[in-house]
Amino acid sequence: MPQREFPTLPPSVDPLVRMAIRRAYEHIYELADLFAAVKVRVPAATLRDNLVNIPHDLTTADEGILFYALDFDHTFRWDGRQWQWGSGEIKPGTMSFAAADPGVGWHILDGATVDRAELDGHGGIETIVLPNAAGCYFKHDTFSATPVVASAPSISGSTAAVSAGTPAGTVSQPSLTMDSYTPAGTVSQPSFSGDAGTTGSNSASHSFQVGAGASITVAEQPHTHSFTPTGTVSQPLFSGSADTLTGTVSQPSFTGSALGTHDHGVGTLAVAATAEPLHLKVPMYTRL
Repeated sequence: MPQREFPTLPPSVDPLVRMAIRRAYEHIYELADLFAAVKVRVPAATLRDNLVNIPHDLTTADEGILFYALDFDHTFRWDGRQWQWGSGEIKPGTMSFAAADPGVGWHILDGATVDRAELDGHGGIETIVLPNAAGCYFKHDTFSATPVVASAPSISGSTAAVSAGTPAGTVSQPSLTMDSYTPAGTVSQPSFSGDAGTTGSNSASHSFQVGAGASITVAEQPHTHSFTPTGTVSQPLFSGSADTLTGTVSQPSFTGSALGTHDHGVGTLAVAATAEPLHLKVPMYTRL
């Protein structure tokens, strides 16, 4: 047990005060002996400095000491052998969207070359090149620091020129189908109504007296009188069943290929890879 020392007090100090001070020292030594017996150590306060100055010469007796890296906003804990990440630490490489710069320990993805804490948490520093996320969309996949360039969508199908094509086939001829037609009845005979007149000839001889007692006989001269009848002739009328004519005409139909085999070629097309869907612009940061 180490020798215990007590302070030397001036004679003017009250004896009761002297006794209290000595008793306090005795308690301190008793506690020190107790801690030494059960190997209890009161940790020192958290060390604060830039990460490059983190100490690596600690021993098992320093287990539990914390180190806060001012330039990376990381806390490390000494486990008795080496540094480990402190409780609740956000590890380097973690990426997050943020409306504003989160501050120390974060860097926007702009393609810059930066220093960051090593991923193992042992207090080392490594230099990396950040991805340049300007204008990029994010896709869930294995991490790559190099953005994948946009690719135009592919087109499937024939690119041959268009052929007009020629219909091949026949159009059926319309046909008439109807029943037989036989009227049944009579047609009236025309009749004349009016003055038909008469014709005839005068064949008698005529004697003429010429002078005293003398006469001349004129022989018979047959002749005919022309005559125009006046009246109307009746119109013939049909009496009976006129019958009804019925039938159908077939609709023309096409048999064959309406259009010959042909291709619709794409011609000259260009698909732009610059179109953008609806999106929200938010910068992406990474933990250093």
